Amino acid sequence: MFGATEEKKGTKGYLILSSVIVLFLILVSVWSFFFAGKISFSSDYQAVFLDNGQVYFGAIFNENTDYYRLTDVYYLQSGYNMQADSDVALVKLGKEMHGPEDEMFISKQHILFIEDLTEESKVVQAIQTYKKQ
Repeated sequence: MFGATEEKKGTKGYLILSSVIVLFLILVSVWSFFFAGKISFSSDYQAVFLDNGQVYFGAIFNENTDYYRLTDVYYLQSGYNMQADSDVALVKLGKEMHGPEDEMFISKQHILFIEDLTEESKVVQAIQTYKKQ
């Protein structure tokens, strides 16, 4: 009779331990789904460099999908470069003939790297000048 009581206590302890482990694994899975892989940016604007050589500027958001969402989008006008001593000519997305919305979804697999832009950046200064017009 005494052995049966000890066996029930052992089974109960095993069930509690198993339940705690399962709960922990569920919590880790939920956390990783919602928070892992999130990138936070410290400035208002970022430069997104793509594998095709194109660079877009704007505010980037991680949507927990295979895409980043870029808003307030600008890009370099053809024929200009990004050297510090050159004029920066930006085009605001949405001003093109086909009239796209001012939002892009960029595939993460085509992004080479992302940089935060400082307030002193010529790109940010050009954006601020454009917005004042």
